[in-house]
Amino acid sequence: MGSTRPAYIPAAEVLSSEQPLVRCRPLHAATLESRNKAKKCAEFLQPYRQRPETCTALARRLVSGALGVRLSTARQERAEERRLITLAREKKRQAALHKEAAWDGSLAGHSGPEP
Repeated sequence: MGSTRPAYIPAAEVLSSEQPLVRCRPLHAATLESRNKAKKCAEFLQPYRQRPETCTALARRLVSGALGVRLSTARQERAEERRLITLAREKKRQAALHKEAAWDGSLAGHSGPEP
């Protein structure tokens, strides 16, 4: 589906539609037991995580390998994809170092990689 609508819009549509198999009502109109169960489940909810940035290099390689076809991709395009992958790896590595430094307590004086 992949829509960019806020999650409450489809929820409102479902609540307003006539469902013969399921009876739905808003949480404020629910029984005390249902509200308590919803509160317990809310503890496990996590915020939305954005999908990581990707490039087409892996998909192109997998598809061409499965089809047994050698694709002619421009040298500049391949170099740009490699550069993006390298940047993403470095960004991920820096984030891991930053997270580790935060847990170690060495984040305050942390200005970058140690020599």
